[in-house]
Amino acid sequence: MDEKLSKFFDSRGNTNIVPEFNYKESLEIKKLMDSTIKPLINRLAKEISSRENLKAFTIASKRKTDDLIEIIELRVGNPAMVKFIYRPKFIKQNNSVFLISQFQVPDIYGVNTIFKDTDLRIPIEDITAEVIEEDFNSCLISNFD
Repeated sequence: MDEKLSKFFDSRGNTNIVPEFNYKESLEIKKLMDSTIKPLINRLAKEISSRENLKAFTIASKRKTDDLIEIIELRVGNPAMVKFIYRPKFIKQNNSVFLISQFQVPDIYGVNTIFKDTDLRIPIEDITAEVIEEDFNSCLISNFD
């Protein structure tokens, strides 16, 4: 986007909601996704699906086809009637990268509601599978019907 146009929108309070990660940050996020987050999300989906009458699955996507960073969601329920969605998300603030997480509880008609932030907000260098799993567990327990 043109710098003039960017300044115009910023001055009106319309800041850029898509984080602009540089290449080094993107590689660091991708490495963390591949080594920690995706295996954890896949393991959680498998564990949930091993329960009677429960199904969990993951969906991975990218904002643009050439992006390094994937967005991964853990969905609980069957594909036609998802009851709970959890996703870790990276944000950039003050030149630092943080991991936050969000969840969504679709209504009885399966209509998507707005994603809500959980309490997780951790710098990228402090991320562990245990921290993410604890966040997921507390979020699912308090929001799943």
